[in-house]
Amino acid sequence: MSVLAAPLNQQAAGSPARVAHLEGAFLAERVTVLEERLRELEDENVALRQERAMVEAVLTQSAAELRTPMSLILGYQRLMEANPRLRALFEWDGEARQLAEGMGNAVERMHSVMDELSILSRVLAGRMELTIGRVKLAEVLARALSTFTEPMRQRRIALRFERVNFPNAIDADEALLDMVFRHLLSNAIRYTPDDGSILLAARVIPGATPGGVLRFSITDSGVGIAQENLERIFGVYAGPADSSLPPAEKSGFLSPGIGLGLVVCKRIVEAHNGRLWAESPGHDPDRCPGSTFIVVLPVKERQAE
Repeated sequence: MSVLAAPLNQQAAGSPARVAHLEGAFLAERVTVLEERLRELEDENVALRQERAMVEAVLTQSAAELRTPMSLILGYQRLMEANPRLRALFEWDGEARQLAEGMGNAVERMHSVMDELSILSRVLAGRMELTIGRVKLAEVLARALSTFTEPMRQRRIALRFERVNFPNAIDADEALLDMVFRHLLSNAIRYTPDDGSILLAARVIPGATPGGVLRFSITDSGVGIAQENLERIFGVYAGPADSSLPPAEKSGFLSPGIGLGLVVCKRIVEAHNGRLWAESPGHDPDRCPGSTFIVVLPVKERQAE
């Protein structure tokens, strides 16, 4: 029995060593696999950074290169409007006047797109430099609303504006604030059915900061937002817009957006040390429970306006 026991004891003694060897080999293999995957992820990350840098460069360059020809077109348009013979022609010939007005609207739209491209490139690059000045909120809102006066009239959307302790002005970047209001109004219109309503409300809430904070909200009677999407909509959410559509149709019910508007708005508001969020009972295209977008911005007191 002792003769048989010796090999068995040797085998038993060797088992832990073999198990340890196998475990070590397995771990080494897994480490190798993980290291290879890590290198792949690093390469993918580098590629993504390069791709993002290329997109930012294209946006910036496109906006810059378009400015020169668009400035020339804008200049020619103003010369046409100032020319006495052409002005007389436009007054006499309704078709010629309609063509001139159509060209003017297209020029204004292109100018707005270039501004948005320039701002978008700054946002994506993380270069949110603010040009802070004293901004008259009533004027900014009036400009934003004028963009959508005709689409709202055509779709019979009622607009109401409630103001409580509305500040005459706040410190902000006027161009960026203008973009925020335009995007939020556009969103409200696109997701509100014909014969719907939009309520704008603004009031100063004292306490949190010197001068308080401005709470601005846009409430629509639209299709609403599902609870799980209240955060997701501030990412890349919607499909690309159809750039061939005229402005009135782009403001049509459930017309697609570019999918980046709310991303940009949120970053702009946060760059102003503010907050932007959405509230809604839920999504229901039949009942249309509506949704509300709230912007909160700090208001600084000044001795003189």
